[in-house]
Amino acid sequence: MDEFLEGLVLGHLGEHFAGGTDEPVAWRGEKRPAELRRARQEIEVSIAAGEVPWGEVRGLLLRLGRSIEGLESERREHAEQQATGLRGWSRERWGRMAVREKREVIARVLASVLVLAVPEGVSDKAPLDPELLRPSWRWETPSRGHAL
Repeated sequence: MDEFLEGLVLGHLGEHFAGGTDEPVAWRGEKRPAELRRARQEIEVSIAAGEVPWGEVRGLLLRLGRSIEGLESERREHAEQQATGLRGWSRERWGRMAVREKREVIARVLASVLVLAVPEGVSDKAPLDPELLRPSWRWETPSRGHAL
């Protein structure tokens, strides 16, 4: 089981993080939260001044708040991803890592592994069937902006 899961992790790292550079990458949405906060503040000032009725902008303020929260979450994820040191991954690094470091890498990329029940009629002493394992990755692809 350990060898199979290690192979899954190394395959995922090789597919999503190999090549490239180890240089930090700036977050694409850096200016957006501040822009949305300014827009929200302008609307709130307009409401306080009596220029715009609350009922007309209530939904807009709620959407702005959700957007700001979502962007802040993305910013935190991006900062965490930059701290992992997985950019420019190579398989050779794995062999040089201590067990503690390997655990940290695994925890960064693998959220969980669901082990399905052994199908009826199959002995529980049968060899490992990889089809019974369902890995759940923390970030699927770097191109979505959610990858390490």
